[in-house]
Parts: sequence; structure tokens; C-alpha cells
Amino acid sequence: MLRLAADSTLSFSAKPLQILIWLAGGACLFSLIFAAYLVARLAVTGSVLSGWLATMAVVTFFGSAILLGLAIIGQYLGRIFEQQKGRPLYVLRETLGTSVGEAKHLG
Repeated sequence: MLRLAADSTLSFSAKPLQILIWLAGGACLFSLIFAAYLVARLAVTGSVLSGWLATMAVVTFFGSAILLGLAIIGQYLGRIFEQQKGRPLYVLRETLGTSVGEAKHLG
């Protein structure tokens, strides 16, 4: 049942890709704030922190930037997939009961 739920979520929705973009953007923002904190702390105290903090800031930033790039590519692929399905647009027009000219103004 879990596999069926995962298949239905991933096959019919672009929400996981949108969530991934928000997570990657948040991680990128967090890493920039963390790096700014490290630079401010260095400026105020004048002491150099251990190297692993700066390394973690850099690794987190580049990892989240890569994740953000992959999420954007995923959005493009998701839109191509939706277009490739070839679902007709006239279903919306028939459901609303509007003419072709009126339907263009709706969407």
C-alpha cells in the first residue's frame, strides 16, 4: 500500500518537486546565514574558529546549491511530462460550457 501511495503521489503531482525547491532554498539560506555568523564572529572576537565550521558552511552551501539546481531541472522535466501526456484542453471548455473565445480569457 505504501508503494501504491508513493506511485500515486509522484506520478500525478509536482508537489514533491516544489517541496524540494523550498527545502533546497532554505538550506542555502541557512548556510549563508551561518557563513555570515562565522565572519561576524571572526570580526568581533578576532579569533579563528576551528576549520570544520567553515568547511561545514561551504559544504552545506554547495550541497544545497546543487540540490536547488536539480530541483529546478526536475520542475522542467515535470512540466515536459505533463505536456507529453497530451490531455486535450477542450475538456475544460465542455465542463464550463463556454465557447472557445470565452475559454481563452479564463485560463
